[in-house]
Amino acid sequence: MAPDNLSASEDNVVWDLDNTLWEGVLLESDDVRLRPGIASVIATLDERGILHSIASKNEPEPALEKLREFGLHDYFLCPQIGWNAKSVSISRIRERLNLGLRNFLFIDDMPIERDEVSSEHPEVWCLDAADYSKLPSLPRL
Repeated sequence: MAPDNLSASEDNVVWDLDNTLWEGVLLESDDVRLRPGIASVIATLDERGILHSIASKNEPEPALEKLREFGLHDYFLCPQIGWNAKSVSISRIRERLNLGLRNFLFIDDMPIERDEVSSEHPEVWCLDAADYSKLPSLPRL
C-alpha cells in the first residue's frame, strides 16, 4: 500500500472482479453475487468524479455480461478483462485514460495480485477487497 500522506487524490479505482466486486468465481459458476453495498460504493465514488475501471483475469464476454446484468457495466471505463498480469492491465488503462499512476487505486482480494501490481507500479495504491466498504470514507477519495 502506498503511504497515506500522499497529497494527490485518487482519480481512478481499478477493481478486480472475482471475490472482489462479486462473491464467487465466474468461471466456476455464473451464480455470483455482488458484495453487499458495493453498488452503492461505486455510485457514491462516481458522484464524486472518481473513475472506475477493471483489471480482471477472466473471460471478457461472460464478465461484461455479468456486469450488465448487475447494472454496473456503464460505470467502468477501459475494462481490461483477460489473462494478462494485472500490472499490464493497469498500464493499458493508464495509457487510455492519460492519468498518472499516482492516480490509481487497485482493489483485489488476492495478496499475490496486489504484490505483483505494487512491484511493477509502486505508485499505485493497493487495497484488500475486504476493505471496499471503507472507500467512501477514505480522505483520498
